[in-house]
Amino acid sequence: MDLIKELAFEELSISNTLNREFLSYCKNLYQIYCNLLPFEKVKNLRRLEREICPPRLFEILSSPQVSAVLRYITSIQFDDEIMTESYEQLYSWLEWEGPGKGTPGTTSCDGKLKLTVHGQKDRNPTLMGTSTIVDFDSEGIWTHLDAGISKFEKYQSHERDSIEFGFNSVNRLLDKFHVLRRFIDLNTQIVHIRKTPERSNIGSSTNILRIGATCLRNIDLGIHDPILILDLILHENIHNFLGKYEVLYGYFVNPNSKDMVESPWTGNIIPIQAYTQACYVWFGLWQYYKILLSEYEATRIHPKIALAKMGIIKGLENPIRGMSGFSNKFIEDLRKIEHEVRINQ
Repeated sequence: MDLIKELAFEELSISNTLNREFLSYCKNLYQIYCNLLPFEKVKNLRRLEREICPPRLFEILSSPQVSAVLRYITSIQFDDEIMTESYEQLYSWLEWEGPGKGTPGTTSCDGKLKLTVHGQKDRNPTLMGTSTIVDFDSEGIWTHLDAGISKFEKYQSHERDSIEFGFNSVNRLLDKFHVLRRFIDLNTQIVHIRKTPERSNIGSSTNILRIGATCLRNIDLGIHDPILILDLILHENIHNFLGKYEVLYGYFVNPNSKDMVESPWTGNIIPIQAYTQACYVWFGLWQYYKILLSEYEATRIHPKIALAKMGIIKGLENPIRGMSGFSNKFIEDLRKIEHEVRINQ
């Protein structure tokens, strides 16, 4: 698969393919999970399945909330307590999305990630004309305990008006770039809008355990800048796209590696797994910024292009020299990215 061409936003054939294959992957996980359950619990799940139309059921199985539970429970040494908890989570989601009112459930992974799987009866408005849901209220977000953020807070009703108004500006921007709208639609299912007093800046995050979900934090600090907001959404959307690719086709680097590396874009010390995805993300952002030149003054966009380009032309292989565990495709793609950027400076 030519990830470089996909991130040039020329066509989205890979996103379409990954969506279909990720759906099949989640359906297979669900069948494996059902084979592990006692008969009575499987029968209850099957009853709910019959009350949900097949396309919607498959969409639920590949949602960030449900696929996270399926991937977690089918990859660990589980016991009766874990199976019971996971069953309650999946049952509550099928019940909520189907005929019932639903109940919340929670799960935790790795000791560093607090994962919640909650639902609300009413669906939120969609984002920017896509099927992506904007979420202000549910508990379906994660907390990076090792990143110093222990909690997220919800925006109050009076704070949301300006945020929703700001998204209208983003929507008008996307009206001009339909391929970006479609790319978001294919790779991000839900965007959680939250604030945290533990950070003084605007920011965003995703996690490979919850592919398809994005969290925008403290978005009120930059909501009047549609370029910035779309930048954050697209950044995390690329992570979601890459997350599906890695789950289906293999990781760019050994997922158990403890190596750390300095980001050539921010100077932060980050895990090697984050660096491998960052190489693709910044290449995609470089392409996005070039697209913006058709609508905005060059003086506004050129600093963004320079930042994305800077980390790439420094040599993407330099920070990882002497390290091992990388896929051949990743190394090949690094060289393609550098070549593409250097010949188009």
